[in-house]
Amino acid sequence: PDDFGYSDYGSLCLKVYNTAMNRTAAAEVCSAQGGQLAIMPDSDTNAAVSEAVYVAHDEDADESNYWVGLRYNTEAGDYYCDGSDAEVTYTNWLSEHQDTSASATQECVVISASKAHLGTWNDKGCASDYGFVCEYPPFTPAPTMAPTTAPTGSPTEAPTMAPTEAPTMAPTMVPTDAPTMAPTMVPTEAPTVAPTMV
Repeated sequence: PDDFGYSDYGSLCLKVYNTAMNRTAAAEVCSAQGGQLAIMPDSDTNAAVSEAVYVAHDEDADESNYWVGLRYNTEAGDYYCDGSDAEVTYTNWLSEHQDTSASATQECVVISASKAHLGTWNDKGCASDYGFVCEYPPFTPAPTMAPTTAPTGSPTEAPTMAPTEAPTMAPTMVPTDAPTMAPTMVPTEAPTVAPTMV
């Protein structure tokens, strides 16, 4: 369907449109959404675009080609990526001679979604109508507005109103009213009546 949706392939974000239109109109749709027709500077990117068109393609459709962001420069005699002056170094042509046989009537490039030729390129007239593949910068997740942890409104520990130990009202020791020792009425030793010595 036309709203196939976005698919992430590493750092590449792709959207495939099955609505057929000419190459100029297809490029305008991508640009209006902040993207461009997909370019494939290497085999990994070409594999990602191939997978995207294969998944999105209607097998019952008569056409299995999709516009991509490569175009032949008749003055320079070579293919270039959209929006770049750099020549294409990686190619995956269906025919090994197509990269040198482009003309003013077939200077735009499509990628195939068919099982037999999946991921291969072909040069077509830019006024022809095909589906197309847009690429966009990868999406970044939206920031979260919620705090990471909810604060607690209650104190960590309830205070105690009771003293830690009850005081004692009694004295530590009861005093005694009695003397420590009773006196004796008897002399300690009987006196002698004899003189000690003349």
